[in-house]
Amino acid sequence: MYEIRSVENLEDFLAGSRLTYISYLSSGLINKNSFGLYISRYHILPVAAMYLCIQDKPLYTATIVRATEQYGLPLLEDFPELEQFCKDPLTCEITCLAGSTDVKALFNLFSYLSQLLLHFERYIMVCHPVHARYYERKFGAIRISDVREIKRVNNNPGIALCLNRAVPDTSSFIPPQPKWFSQDLISRIKPLAELVWND
Repeated sequence: MYEIRSVENLEDFLAGSRLTYISYLSSGLINKNSFGLYISRYHILPVAAMYLCIQDKPLYTATIVRATEQYGLPLLEDFPELEQFCKDPLTCEITCLAGSTDVKALFNLFSYLSQLLLHFERYIMVCHPVHARYYERKFGAIRISDVREIKRVNNNPGIALCLNRAVPDTSSFIPPQPKWFSQDLISRIKPLAELVWND
């Protein structure tokens, strides 16, 4: 049985950050640091929410970032032509999606994120071209860019995908609310982020 947990404390944040670090490092997406953590600049902003898929221990993690004119979205660095999405408050980006080789854990986490999509119009994500077909087949994602080198992951290839909410929710199902990082949690992450970034 898998549990999906929203990250609301430093302990869970560190678990997700370590998962991302291990996964990204083993794939050659980032360089080694002495803290064993991956923290993006969006993790210290109040526009991010992180989730864990847990079965006895954390297996998969993902962060969603909501679009704002003030902060934009992570993909804007490599896909400036998608700026219109970055200003749309009904758009979120899935980023820092990483974990073990447990495909069921990934599916459970992504299915939960799809429920959160009922609060928005679309998710955007950047993934390796090899993985794009999985999201196209399982979740109806569509390609909205060409393949290009992604700076924040050591210039590995990436492609931007968009997952749209197909129809408005008309059932009695009430989707979970996104749990954006609190100022208290951000204040705890910031000192760690500065150490990691300066390592």
